[in-house]
Amino acid sequence: AYYATVYTERDLTLELVGNNTLKQTKVFSEAIYVGNPYDGSLTIQGDGSLNATAGFGISARSTITVNGGTIVCTCTYDGMCTYNQDIIINGGTVTVSGEYGLRAVNGSVKINGGNVTATGGSKAIDCDPSDSFSVAEGMKIQASTTVDGELGEYVAANHNSYKKIVVRPAPEVYVGGVGMYDGDYLAVGATATTKTQPSGGYAYYKDGKLTLKNYSFSG
Repeated sequence: AYYATVYTERDLTLELVGNNTLKQTKVFSEAIYVGNPYDGSLTIQGDGSLNATAGFGISARSTITVNGGTIVCTCTYDGMCTYNQDIIINGGTVTVSGEYGLRAVNGSVKINGGNVTATGGSKAIDCDPSDSFSVAEGMKIQASTTVDGELGEYVAANHNSYKKIVVRPAPEVYVGGVGMYDGDYLAVGATATTKTQPSGGYAYYKDGKLTLKNYSFSG
């Protein structure tokens, strides 16, 4: 914690406004550290962004709660870590990477909302026990056993083998059985969406409007 950009031994609420950057070049450094040897909770909220680069990104002795904001932690070790309690994500966009993306030592990871991408060289999401990881009903969760691999179905029994886990809210609209989010294209015959316009017929969803251009489907 001696090399933490933001350091406190008290409970802290962090309000994100505008675009914020915290960068530490020392190996054993932290962008944010909250807590004393026994306690210290962190709540993150707001509509702004935080880009953190350090050995450890955001750490707290007790619970970390994310209610809003766009948070990117690019770290050597833990992207976001709590040592005695839980990581609870209720909203916002959280993208964390390191040896562990999200890590709750002696605690759980609960994702109730928002968009979460956790990537780890050892493990995407580490909690104790591993089955204390939970996602709210209706949210979409995908995973990969490699950092850059193609995302597939998440299987709880394989949790410890995943290097990347992505959690998003339920798709806003389904076309041909494929869930679509804002800005997604779906080519004719495709089983997955893209962010680039296909050369042939497609479905396109943006700002609550679905456009079908020479699209066809037969079930």
